[in-house]
Amino acid sequence: MISFLNVTQPVKPRVYFVAPLIKPSRHIIRSFIALFCVAAMGVMATAIPAKADLTAEIVTAEDATGYRSEVRAFVTEHFAAIKSDNRELLSRSRDAIVNSAITSTPARSQSFLQLLSQEVDAQARPALASMSPAARLNTAIIVARLSRAGQASELQKTVELLIADQTPAISMWGLQAARSILPVILSDPLLKQNEKVIAAAAAAVQTHQEQGPVAAEAYRALLGEVEAITRDPARRQRNRELLAAIAPTLIDGAHDILGARIGVYATGAMPNDPMTDYSDGIRVLALPAVWSLQSAEQRDTTMKRVLELLKVTRKNVDSTNAAQIDQFRELGRGLGSVCAAVDPSVPNAAALQKAGNDLNRVGRANSVQQIQTLIDNLIVAVPASFPNVLPGAKTGTTPAN
Repeated sequence: MISFLNVTQPVKPRVYFVAPLIKPSRHIIRSFIALFCVAAMGVMATAIPAKADLTAEIVTAEDATGYRSEVRAFVTEHFAAIKSDNRELLSRSRDAIVNSAITSTPARSQSFLQLLSQEVDAQARPALASMSPAARLNTAIIVARLSRAGQASELQKTVELLIADQTPAISMWGLQAARSILPVILSDPLLKQNEKVIAAAAAAVQTHQEQGPVAAEAYRALLGEVEAITRDPARRQRNRELLAAIAPTLIDGAHDILGARIGVYATGAMPNDPMTDYSDGIRVLALPAVWSLQSAEQRDTTMKRVLELLKVTRKNVDSTNAAQIDQFRELGRGLGSVCAAVDPSVPNAAALQKAGNDLNRVGRANSVQQIQTLIDNLIVAVPASFPNVLPGAKTGTTPAN
């Protein structure tokens, strides 16, 4: 069985790379990130009490369905304010709905959270197309916070629409919601049949081609919970069945997002924050506990994405732009750390480890030509250990040890 050592540990010769802040590209995304952050801070403002009709009896009911009319009236009134585009009323109503779900005293019942989610979906989904960007953004915040509180699959269709929004900040909130509801959807055979959230995430990465934060949220939407569960051995043991149900689909989705990002380079465009493809994508897929969840075919695909990113790195590190050289040098280091930590039982592991270590060590003192030579060595070493990454090769047949 092939496995990776923990790539989060130092690799010098195994250095775990932590990406630096990349300043040159920040201005590209400043406007929608500011919108995203301001909206987030608004949710953390002083709590506004929920309407009086959402009493403790309603929010704690083991079976809240008998209070549907009260919950519906509450949601309807607040969504009327949100759709009105009155800034003050909009923010107050957003906070009222959010706080009705996340306030911990008294503890909200799952039945109430599901009922609230149903009513929010009924109000939000048909209205999104006619809402202003501000109203859609605040709706996205409500859906994300409610998804986190109740892991409510009832919001699935609304989440799909939010992820597909043309405004990056709204799409990002939709992706945050997706992280909370995907495990619920994928662990239910009936819900899984109609699951379109993952495809929406990959499409959003293509829609917002040059926006690294959207790609980062997409990776986290798919891999965030898998990493969180597998990071804790006790939690992983408790959730073995859940991981078996959700990991294959989520890993395939992460491969699709990586493919979408790599496809952007093929068009001649330059995605923002190339490091997210390592830090939120490849790094997680190569973690030992996540690697062990992958089929032979998925492992081949993970390494195929490594190889493709190495080729992207080789091309783009040769730039007259110093900031771009920095970005792709660091991406190369991250990819090198993954290969340096390969299990010794992998065929030709010694050559792959050496090539990975050599690339992982590069710094500002190395010329572009030196970096490209080290990348070339790794481009040769990866197929020697994983022959199925080459075009035309049949995946899923890498020898197990």
